[in-house]
Amino acid sequence: MRNLRTKVKIINKHLRIIFFLSLAGILLSSYMVYYHYSVRNNPSSTWCNINSFINCDNILLSSYSEIAGIPLGVFGAIWFLINVGISFFVKDKNILFIWCMIGLAFVLFLVSAELLVLHSICLLCTGVHILVTAIFITCLLYIRKN
Repeated sequence: MRNLRTKVKIINKHLRIIFFLSLAGILLSSYMVYYHYSVRNNPSSTWCNINSFINCDNILLSSYSEIAGIPLGVFGAIWFLINVGISFFVKDKNILFIWCMIGLAFVLFLVSAELLVLHSICLLCTGVHILVTAIFITCLLYIRKN
C-alpha cells in the first residue's frame, strides 16, 4: 500500500512540474508576443540586445519570427496552454510524449535557425527553449516511472 502511494506521488509530482513549467511558458510566450510587436513598431535598441550575437531584435525582425504573419510567441503560448490541459486532464503518457516531442522538434528547428542562419540568439526565445526542454525531460521521467 505504501509503495502505491509513493508511486502516485511521483506521478503527480512530474505532472505538477509539467503543469507549472507550462504556466511559466504561457507567461513568457505572451510577453514575447508583446515584445515582438514592440520591436516591430519601434526597432530601436532594447534591453534584450547585449551584443551582435545575443540580440533579440535580430531574431524578432527576421522572417523566422512569424508564421503566416502570426508571431511565434502565439504558437508557443498555444503549445504551452495545450500542455497544461494534457498534464492536468489527460493521463495518457503517449499523448503527452508525442506532444512534448512536437515541442522539442520545433525548438531544435528554431535553435538551428538562430545559430546557423541568423547567427544570433534571443534571450526570451532561449527561455522558452529551456522550458520546452525541461518539460520534455520531465515527461521522460514521468514515462519512466510508469
